[in-house]
Amino acid sequence: MASKDENEFPFKSADKIEDSTERAKDSKLFFGKCFTNMKVPSESSEEYCFMDEYSVPIMIKKGSEIKKETYDLIRDFQHNTLVPNLNFYPESNHGRVVIPILGASFETWFHEKNNWKLLIGEDGSMTRLFDTMIIDICDLVEKLYGNLILIKNLDWNNLYMAEEIAPRVVVLVTEAESFAHEPSKIAIWKPVHEIVERCYKECNIKMSNEVCRYISFIGTTHFTVKSLKGYPLNWDSYTKGEYILSLISASKKSITKRMGKTGVSWPYRDGKLPVLLNELVEHNTDNGWDYLTSVRFDYINLIRNTYKHFNKLPQYFKQSFGGEQGFIRVVEQWSPNIWQDLYDEIGWP
Repeated sequence: MASKDENEFPFKSADKIEDSTERAKDSKLFFGKCFTNMKVPSESSEEYCFMDEYSVPIMIKKGSEIKKETYDLIRDFQHNTLVPNLNFYPESNHGRVVIPILGASFETWFHEKNNWKLLIGEDGSMTRLFDTMIIDICDLVEKLYGNLILIKNLDWNNLYMAEEIAPRVVVLVTEAESFAHEPSKIAIWKPVHEIVERCYKECNIKMSNEVCRYISFIGTTHFTVKSLKGYPLNWDSYTKGEYILSLISASKKSITKRMGKTGVSWPYRDGKLPVLLNELVEHNTDNGWDYLTSVRFDYINLIRNTYKHFNKLPQYFKQSFGGEQGFIRVVEQWSPNIWQDLYDEIGWP
Protein backbone atom coordinates (compact mmCIF):
# COMPACT_ATOMS: atom_id res chain seq x y z
CA MET A 1 0.00 0.00 0.00
CA ALA A 2 1.13 3.54 -0.67
CA SER A 3 1.72 5.96 2.17
CA LYS A 4 -0.39 9.03 2.76
CA ASP A 5 1.56 12.29 2.76
CA GLU A 6 2.00 13.81 6.23
CA ASN A 7 0.54 17.15 5.17
CA GLU A 8 -2.82 15.42 5.00
CA PHE A 9 -2.84 15.02 8.78
CA PRO A 10 -4.79 15.13 11.02
CA PHE A 11 -6.82 12.08 10.20
CA LYS A 12 -10.55 12.18 9.85
CA SER A 13 -12.61 10.27 12.36
CA ALA A 14 -13.85 8.05 9.53
CA ASP A 15 -10.34 6.70 8.97
CA LYS A 16 -9.58 3.31 10.44
CA ILE A 17 -6.76 3.11 12.98
CA GLU A 18 -5.02 -0.22 13.43
CA ASP A 19 -3.62 -0.54 16.92
CA SER A 20 -0.87 -2.99 17.81
CA THR A 21 1.16 -4.30 20.70
CA GLU A 22 4.44 -3.65 18.89
CA ARG A 23 6.35 -1.25 21.07
CA ALA A 24 8.99 1.11 19.73
CA LYS A 25 12.49 0.30 20.97
CA ASP A 26 13.25 1.87 24.37
CA SER A 27 10.06 3.90 24.16
CA LYS A 28 6.57 3.95 25.65
CA LEU A 29 5.09 4.38 22.19
CA PHE A 30 3.45 1.75 20.00
CA PHE A 31 3.45 1.37 16.25
CA GLY A 32 0.23 1.39 14.29
CA LYS A 33 -1.36 2.17 10.94
CA CYS A 34 -4.10 4.40 9.70
CA PHE A 35 -6.10 3.20 6.72
CA THR A 36 -7.85 5.82 4.65
CA ASN A 37 -9.34 6.20 1.18
CA MET A 38 -7.94 8.61 -1.39
CA LYS A 39 -10.50 11.16 -2.56
CA VAL A 40 -10.37 11.81 -6.33
CA PRO A 41 -12.61 13.68 -8.82
CA SER A 42 -15.25 11.58 -10.52
CA GLU A 43 -15.03 11.36 -14.31
CA SER A 44 -18.82 11.32 -14.66
CA SER A 45 -19.72 14.24 -12.39
CA GLU A 46 -18.35 17.18 -10.44
CA GLU A 47 -18.48 15.13 -7.26
CA TYR A 48 -15.66 13.13 -5.70
CA CYS A 49 -15.40 9.42 -5.25
CA PHE A 50 -13.13 7.30 -3.05
CA MET A 51 -10.59 5.10 -4.74
CA ASP A 52 -7.55 3.23 -3.47
CA GLU A 53 -7.06 2.61 0.21
CA TYR A 54 -3.85 4.05 1.63
CA SER A 55 -2.04 3.11 4.80
CA VAL A 56 -0.08 5.58 6.86
CA PRO A 57 2.43 4.45 9.50
CA ILE A 58 1.71 6.06 12.85
CA MET A 59 2.65 5.80 16.49
CA ILE A 60 0.28 5.60 19.42
CA LYS A 61 0.72 6.83 22.97
CA LYS A 62 -1.41 4.96 25.50
CA GLY A 63 -2.16 5.75 29.12
CA SER A 64 -4.76 6.56 31.73
CA GLU A 65 -3.35 10.10 31.95
CA ILE A 66 -4.20 10.79 28.31
CA LYS A 67 -7.47 12.71 28.18
CA LYS A 68 -9.57 14.00 25.33
CA GLU A 69 -9.55 17.42 27.00
CA THR A 70 -5.83 17.75 26.29
CA TYR A 71 -6.27 16.54 22.73
CA ASP A 72 -9.00 19.12 22.15
CA LEU A 73 -6.75 21.86 23.55
CA ILE A 74 -3.74 21.29 21.34
CA ARG A 75 -4.92 19.41 18.25
CA ASP A 76 -5.09 22.61 16.19
CA PHE A 77 -1.97 24.18 17.71
CA GLN A 78 1.05 24.06 15.42
CA HIS A 79 4.66 24.43 16.49
CA ASN A 80 7.85 22.91 15.17
CA THR A 81 8.74 21.50 18.61
CA LEU A 82 5.29 20.07 19.37
CA VAL A 83 4.49 16.49 18.33
CA PRO A 84 1.19 16.82 16.41
CA ASN A 85 -1.80 15.10 18.02
CA LEU A 86 -3.47 13.55 14.97
CA ASN A 87 -6.35 11.71 16.57
CA PHE A 88 -7.69 10.48 19.89
CA TYR A 89 -9.74 7.47 20.90
CA PRO A 90 -10.49 5.74 24.22
CA GLU A 91 -10.00 2.03 24.79
CA SER A 92 -10.05 -0.07 27.96
CA ASN A 93 -10.40 3.02 30.18
CA HIS A 94 -7.19 4.41 28.67
CA GLY A 95 -6.81 7.30 26.31
CA ARG A 96 -4.87 6.78 23.11
CA VAL A 97 -3.43 9.59 21.04
CA VAL A 98 -2.25 9.11 17.47
CA ILE A 99 1.00 10.83 16.46
CA PRO A 100 3.41 10.75 13.49
CA ILE A 101 6.45 8.49 13.46
CA LEU A 102 9.14 9.75 15.83
CA GLY A 103 12.79 8.91 16.29
CA ALA A 104 14.21 7.59 19.54
CA SER A 105 13.23 8.90 22.93
CA PHE A 106 15.49 11.73 24.05
CA GLU A 107 16.78 9.56 26.89
CA THR A 108 17.81 6.76 24.52
CA TRP A 109 19.41 9.17 22.06
CA PHE A 110 21.21 11.02 24.87
CA HIS A 111 23.07 7.91 26.06
CA GLU A 112 23.44 6.21 22.68
CA LYS A 113 26.95 6.57 21.22
CA ASN A 114 27.71 9.19 23.89
CA ASN A 115 25.47 11.69 22.11
CA TRP A 116 25.42 13.72 25.32
CA LYS A 117 28.82 15.02 24.21
CA LEU A 118 27.00 16.86 21.42
CA LEU A 119 25.19 18.83 24.13
CA ILE A 120 27.52 19.14 27.10
CA GLY A 121 31.22 19.90 27.32
CA GLU A 122 33.37 18.07 29.85
CA ASP A 123 34.01 21.46 31.46
CA GLY A 124 30.27 21.82 32.12
CA SER A 125 29.61 24.13 29.20
CA MET A 126 26.54 23.98 26.97
CA THR A 127 26.96 23.56 23.22
CA ARG A 128 25.07 25.59 20.64
CA LEU A 129 23.02 22.49 19.77
CA PHE A 130 21.83 22.11 23.36
CA ASP A 131 21.20 25.85 23.56
CA THR A 132 19.05 25.58 20.42
CA MET A 133 17.08 22.67 21.89
CA ILE A 134 16.33 24.59 25.09
CA ILE A 135 15.32 27.69 23.14
CA ASP A 136 12.98 25.57 21.01
CA ILE A 137 11.34 24.10 24.12
CA CYS A 138 11.02 27.55 25.71
CA ASP A 139 9.48 28.90 22.52
CA LEU A 140 6.85 26.15 22.62
CA VAL A 141 6.05 26.90 26.27
CA GLU A 142 5.86 30.64 25.56
CA LYS A 143 3.59 30.20 22.52
CA LEU A 144 1.24 27.86 24.39
CA TYR A 145 1.21 30.29 27.31
CA GLY A 146 0.15 32.99 24.86
CA ASN A 147 -2.83 30.77 24.03
CA LEU A 148 -3.62 30.32 27.75
CA ILE A 149 -2.38 26.72 27.75
CA LEU A 150 -0.02 25.24 30.33
CA ILE A 151 1.84 21.96 29.75
CA LYS A 152 1.42 19.67 32.75
CA ASN A 153 3.86 16.93 31.76
CA LEU A 154 6.88 18.77 30.42
CA ASP A 155 9.75 16.56 31.54
CA TRP A 156 12.60 14.33 30.39
CA ASN A 157 10.23 11.38 29.74
CA ASN A 158 8.17 13.25 27.15
CA LEU A 159 11.03 14.40 24.96
CA TYR A 160 11.71 12.65 21.68
CA MET A 161 13.96 13.11 18.69
CA ALA A 162 12.41 14.12 15.40
CA GLU A 163 12.74 11.57 12.62
CA GLU A 164 15.35 13.68 10.84
CA ILE A 165 19.06 13.50 10.03
CA ALA A 166 20.14 16.42 12.24
CA PRO A 167 19.34 16.09 15.97
CA ARG A 168 16.20 18.01 16.91
CA VAL A 169 14.14 17.58 20.05
CA VAL A 170 10.33 17.53 20.09
CA VAL A 171 7.83 17.46 22.95
CA LEU A 172 4.93 15.03 23.22
CA VAL A 173 2.24 16.83 25.21
CA THR A 174 -0.33 14.43 26.64
CA GLU A 175 -1.33 16.51 29.67
CA ALA A 176 -2.22 20.19 29.41
CA GLU A 177 -4.76 22.58 30.82
CA SER A 178 -6.32 25.90 29.94
CA PHE A 179 -5.96 28.57 32.60
CA ALA A 180 -8.05 31.63 33.42
CA HIS A 181 -5.66 33.00 36.04
CA GLU A 182 -1.97 33.42 35.29
CA PRO A 183 0.05 30.50 36.73
CA SER A 184 3.19 31.13 38.75
CA LYS A 185 6.54 31.55 37.01
CA ILE A 186 7.69 28.39 38.80
CA ALA A 187 4.85 26.33 37.34
CA ILE A 188 5.64 27.60 33.85
CA TRP A 189 9.44 27.45 33.72
CA LYS A 190 10.68 25.08 36.45
CA PRO A 191 10.20 22.04 34.17
CA VAL A 192 12.70 23.54 31.69
CA HIS A 193 15.23 24.01 34.50
CA GLU A 194 14.72 20.39 35.57
CA ILE A 195 15.27 19.06 32.04
CA VAL A 196 18.66 20.76 31.83
CA GLU A 197 19.61 19.69 35.35
CA ARG A 198 18.67 16.09 34.51
CA CYS A 199 20.92 16.12 31.45
CA TYR A 200 23.93 17.17 33.50
CA LYS A 201 23.09 14.66 36.21
CA GLU A 202 22.84 11.82 33.68
CA CYS A 203 26.39 12.40 32.44
CA ASN A 204 27.71 13.23 35.93
CA ILE A 205 29.08 16.63 34.95
CA LYS A 206 28.73 19.83 36.96
CA MET A 207 27.22 22.82 35.19
CA SER A 208 29.59 25.67 34.43
CA ASN A 209 28.84 29.01 36.05
CA GLU A 210 27.70 30.36 32.67
CA VAL A 211 25.15 27.56 32.27
CA CYS A 212 23.88 28.06 35.83
CA ARG A 213 23.28 31.74 35.07
CA TYR A 214 21.66 30.87 31.73
CA ILE A 215 19.18 28.50 33.38
CA SER A 216 18.51 30.91 36.25
CA PHE A 217 17.60 33.60 33.71
CA ILE A 218 14.75 31.51 32.29
CA GLY A 219 11.49 32.72 33.82
CA THR A 220 12.87 35.91 35.39
CA THR A 221 11.29 39.35 35.06
CA HIS A 222 13.21 40.31 31.91
CA PHE A 223 13.07 36.85 30.32
CA THR A 224 11.64 36.23 26.87
CA VAL A 225 12.63 33.63 24.32
CA LYS A 226 14.07 36.45 22.22
CA SER A 227 16.28 37.59 25.10
CA LEU A 228 17.37 34.00 25.78
CA LYS A 229 18.65 33.73 22.20
CA GLY A 230 21.05 36.58 22.90
CA TYR A 231 22.17 35.43 26.35
CA PRO A 232 25.94 35.53 27.08
CA LEU A 233 26.41 31.78 27.02
CA ASN A 234 28.87 31.21 24.19
CA TRP A 235 29.94 34.77 23.48
CA ASP A 236 33.36 35.30 21.97
CA SER A 237 35.55 38.29 22.81
CA TYR A 238 34.29 40.23 19.80
CA THR A 239 30.64 39.86 20.89
CA LYS A 240 31.53 40.93 24.43
CA GLY A 241 33.26 44.02 23.10
CA GLU A 242 30.31 44.87 20.86
CA TYR A 243 27.98 44.46 23.83
CA ILE A 244 29.93 47.00 25.89
CA LEU A 245 29.88 49.42 22.96
CA SER A 246 26.12 49.00 22.56
CA LEU A 247 25.49 49.72 26.26
CA ILE A 248 27.15 53.10 26.15
CA SER A 249 25.60 53.93 22.79
CA ALA A 250 22.18 53.59 24.41
CA SER A 251 20.56 56.13 26.70
CA LYS A 252 23.10 57.03 29.41
CA LYS A 253 20.29 58.01 31.77
CA SER A 254 18.54 54.68 31.35
CA ILE A 255 21.71 52.59 31.71
CA THR A 256 22.90 54.60 34.73
CA LYS A 257 19.54 54.08 36.44
CA ARG A 258 19.67 50.32 35.94
CA MET A 259 23.35 49.86 36.78
CA GLY A 260 22.58 49.70 40.50
CA LYS A 261 20.46 46.58 39.96
CA THR A 262 23.17 44.77 38.01
CA GLY A 263 25.57 44.48 40.92
CA VAL A 264 28.43 45.56 38.64
CA SER A 265 30.76 48.07 40.29
CA TRP A 266 34.42 48.99 40.56
CA PRO A 267 36.21 45.77 41.61
CA TYR A 268 37.80 46.83 44.89
CA ARG A 269 39.69 44.14 46.80
CA ASP A 270 40.66 45.02 50.37
CA GLY A 271 39.98 48.66 49.59
CA LYS A 272 42.18 48.70 46.49
CA LEU A 273 41.61 48.41 42.76
CA PRO A 274 43.62 45.89 40.71
CA VAL A 275 47.00 47.44 39.86
CA LEU A 276 46.49 47.54 36.09
CA LEU A 277 43.01 49.04 36.44
CA ASN A 278 44.27 51.70 38.83
CA GLU A 279 47.07 52.56 36.39
CA LEU A 280 44.52 52.82 33.59
CA VAL A 281 42.42 55.25 35.63
CA GLU A 282 45.48 57.38 36.42
CA HIS A 283 46.56 57.36 32.76
CA ASN A 284 43.15 58.68 31.71
CA THR A 285 43.17 61.31 34.47
CA ASP A 286 46.57 62.56 33.28
CA ASN A 287 45.09 62.93 29.80
CA GLY A 288 42.00 64.83 30.92
CA TRP A 289 39.56 61.92 31.20
CA ASP A 290 38.26 61.57 34.73
CA TYR A 291 36.56 58.35 35.80
CA LEU A 292 35.02 58.50 39.26
CA THR A 293 35.56 55.24 41.10
CA SER A 294 32.49 56.01 43.20
CA VAL A 295 30.24 55.94 40.11
CA ARG A 296 29.28 52.49 38.73
CA PHE A 297 28.59 53.80 35.25
CA ASP A 298 32.12 55.18 34.96
CA TYR A 299 33.54 51.67 35.37
CA ILE A 300 31.58 50.43 32.34
CA ASN A 301 32.41 53.61 30.46
CA LEU A 302 36.13 53.09 31.10
CA ILE A 303 35.92 49.52 29.79
CA ARG A 304 34.05 50.72 26.73
CA ASN A 305 36.46 53.53 25.89
CA THR A 306 39.52 51.37 26.49
CA TYR A 307 38.17 48.69 24.15
CA LYS A 308 37.07 51.20 21.51
CA HIS A 309 40.34 53.14 21.49
CA PHE A 310 42.65 50.26 22.35
CA ASN A 311 45.06 51.01 19.49
CA LYS A 312 45.65 54.50 20.91
CA LEU A 313 46.86 53.20 24.27
CA PRO A 314 50.53 53.42 25.24
CA GLN A 315 52.55 50.31 24.39
CA TYR A 316 52.78 49.42 28.08
CA PHE A 317 49.03 48.81 28.31
CA LYS A 318 48.85 47.02 24.96
CA GLN A 319 51.49 44.55 26.09
CA SER A 320 50.08 44.19 29.60
CA PHE A 321 46.60 43.37 28.31
CA GLY A 322 47.80 41.28 25.37
CA GLY A 323 45.62 42.90 22.73
CA GLU A 324 41.91 43.71 22.61
CA GLN A 325 40.82 40.13 23.29
CA GLY A 326 43.29 39.94 26.13
CA PHE A 327 41.76 43.11 27.57
CA ILE A 328 38.33 41.45 27.59
CA ARG A 329 39.80 38.47 29.47
CA VAL A 330 41.36 40.80 32.05
CA VAL A 331 37.99 42.53 32.52
CA GLU A 332 36.52 39.10 33.31
CA GLN A 333 39.20 38.62 35.95
CA TRP A 334 38.26 41.96 37.50
CA SER A 335 34.52 41.20 37.33
CA PRO A 336 33.97 37.43 36.74
CA ASN A 337 30.21 37.60 36.07
CA ILE A 338 30.09 40.96 34.35
CA TRP A 339 28.31 39.85 31.15
CA GLN A 340 25.58 37.89 32.93
CA ASP A 341 25.13 40.59 35.60
CA LEU A 342 24.64 43.26 32.95
CA TYR A 343 22.50 41.16 30.63
CA ASP A 344 20.14 39.87 33.32
CA GLU A 345 19.05 43.43 34.05
CA ILE A 346 19.67 45.33 30.82
CA GLY A 347 19.74 42.80 27.99
CA TRP A 348 20.74 44.13 24.59
CA PRO A 349 19.83 47.85 24.81
